[in-house]
Amino acid sequence: MNRILTATLLLLAALPPVVSGQIPPGYELIEIDESPYFDSLISMNDRGQVVFTRWFDVGDRLAQEIYLYDSDTDELTRLTDDHIQDVSPDISSEGVIVWARGIGPINPRTGQPSLEIVMRDPDGTITRLTDNAVQDGDPSVNGARQVVWVRDMADGCGGAFRDIYFYDGQQTHPVTTDAINEGVANQAPSLNEHADVAWTRYDFCANPWESTIVLYSQNASTPLTGPETFQPQSASVNNSRQIAWSYYDPDVDDHRIVLWAAGQTSFVTFGRGSALNDSGDVAFSRWHDD
Repeated sequence: MNRILTATLLLLAALPPVVSGQIPPGYELIEIDESPYFDSLISMNDRGQVVFTRWFDVGDRLAQEIYLYDSDTDELTRLTDDHIQDVSPDISSEGVIVWARGIGPINPRTGQPSLEIVMRDPDGTITRLTDNAVQDGDPSVNGARQVVWVRDMADGCGGAFRDIYFYDGQQTHPVTTDAINEGVANQAPSLNEHADVAWTRYDFCANPWESTIVLYSQNASTPLTGPETFQPQSASVNNSRQIAWSYYDPDVDDHRIVLWAAGQTSFVTFGRGSALNDSGDVAFSRWHDD
């Protein structure tokens, strides 16, 4: 059963009967929840389970909580209920959830406790994966309970110099170690079931800023683009080891989506961002001047 989630916490479910309006034939629009609060940072697995962050008070970072919705049971469950910042959840198809939780020392940049990575198993057991005095965030989990995330290493251009860390199910080790020495921010890691990681390596100290798409596979990192000013970003890797990303093309004054597979890069369409599935389909945003 195919499902698509929109950022307004509405679920498109591939179910009869055909519905009218802008909904595709054979799909049903399901409203997960109606609330006066700010819901965002959504992730969905292959079983129709959805996790998201609810911000009860946009002026208070500590008023963010994690919710889980199960489309099979139509049940919405609040997973956290405390005055602790909980953000950026991701869920595997096995129902394992990871997110960033503000239980570390005070972060001088935010004035709030720094974020640490935690993992919740389907039985409710929560395991803390990081315990340090730095900011860890933007985690992603696969079916083998492997997790990848971003760690702030030091204050830097554009915010912070960042490295990527990987939990293999037993131990944690760095995927990148160049953040401070090279003055770069490794961000937005995408993880597949083979423990491949694709991300964007930003150099915000350059003017204009530069970026590179990098693939980590079988303990080796390979840059897929050069550190040029066309600014590739939004890398997404699937289980077929295809990678999609977008970049700005000054020749046409627009953003292009490309798909990389086995060393070959092909043009897909014009647009920004990329979310890639195992069939090679790409979801993206398209902006219009009007």
